[in-house]
Formats: sequence, C-alpha cells, structure tokens
Amino acid sequence: MFFYFSHGLVGHRTPSNAADFSKPTVVVYYNVDYVRDTKGTNYVRNRILKIAKKLADENVNVGFAISNAEEFRHELNEYGIDDIKKDVKYVLGRGAADEKYKMSEDFTFELLEDFARKVANNDLEPYVKSQPIPEQTDDVKVVVGKNFNEIVNDKSKDGLIEV
Repeated sequence: MFFYFSHGLVGHRTPSNAADFSKPTVVVYYNVDYVRDTKGTNYVRNRILKIAKKLADENVNVGFAISNAEEFRHELNEYGIDDIKKDVKYVLGRGAADEKYKMSEDFTFELLEDFARKVANNDLEPYVKSQPIPEQTDDVKVVVGKNFNEIVNDKSKDGLIEV
C-alpha cells in the first residue's frame, strides 16, 4: 500500500498535514467545511472516493485529497488561480517528480478520473506559471518559464543568464 493511505483513499488535507501526502497526488479544492456543511463536503468526497477505489483496484499509483480552497489560496495562486469562487471546484496535481498539473476544464467527476490517470502516467504538459514566450529576433534571448528548459538546458550552446 502507498503512504498516502494513512489519511484514507481521499484524505482531508489541511495546512498542518499537507506534507503527509505523497506524490503523485490529485487535490480537489472546494468549500470543504465539516462544521457548517458536513453533508455537502462528504457528498463530493464520497464521489471522489469511488474514483480513488476504482483506480486503486486497477493499481494506478495516484493519491487523492480534498482541501479547503481558502486555506490553500497560496497553492491555487501558484497555478495562476487568483480569483477563488465559492461554488467552483479546482483540481490540481503533483507528479511523482513534483511536476505541477492543472485541470483546466470545468470540473466533472469523469474528467477528474481522466486527469488522475494522466497525472499518474505523466501524460500531461506540466503547468508552468509564465509570461507568454516573446518573439526572439536577435542573439539575446528572453527566457520565461515556458521556454526555460528549451533555452537554458540546451547542452549544444553556452549561455549567460542576467537577472
């Protein structure tokens, strides 16, 4: 069994236990509230649990967690989500090598399952918070997040980065 099962198949991730969840992990951020809306919170969690059980039975190595979107506003900001809406579910993932993934489609449980499979298999383009790639016209290249690996890690050329 995987380490993340110490919090169950779909753990309630809080700021105090966030480091307990191993990767790859898919986290669904929404209005998790076990005080004022236990029924609503558990409804979403139980639907995710069905997906988690199905994938675990198929030996798909991915963990699941639920987190309160407001408590993890800083994480959502890392993925370019600045305006958190109360009735929206946000899905983010971390790959085995700590790659960041963001589900860009509107949330459905079917899309969540597909996203989790892709996170587990590393079949997604990692999310990089970046400015658009500028037009390159001369010998001096402008590096942004999206073209960093392509330019900086090109072993056929020497480079100097000015920050």
